[in-house]
Amino acid sequence: AQYLEEERHMREENLRLQRKLQREMERREALCRQLSESESSLEMDDERYFNEMSAQGLRPRTVSSPIPYTPSPSSSRPISPALPFKVVVISAILALVVLTIIS
Repeated sequence: AQYLEEERHMREENLRLQRKLQREMERREALCRQLSESESSLEMDDERYFNEMSAQGLRPRTVSSPIPYTPSPSSSRPISPALPFKVVVISAILALVVLTIIS
């Protein structure tokens, strides 16, 4: 009787762990999709910024540039302030994916 009870308990535990594993795999896939979409979004932002600067004949100046950079009034938009935020978000998502894979 005790053997049958232990076997039933092990089957229930096995089923519970299989379901948990399935949920974690689905969660990991969703995080990977989010990461991929975020990376694509960043790439599109970078490409759009580069194209806008190229169309205006401008190129971003480096910090060491001796001539101060003043954007022309005709600039369609400044450098996206959301860019650093997106980098942080992608880093956080990547960290979650890694933690999920490790655990």
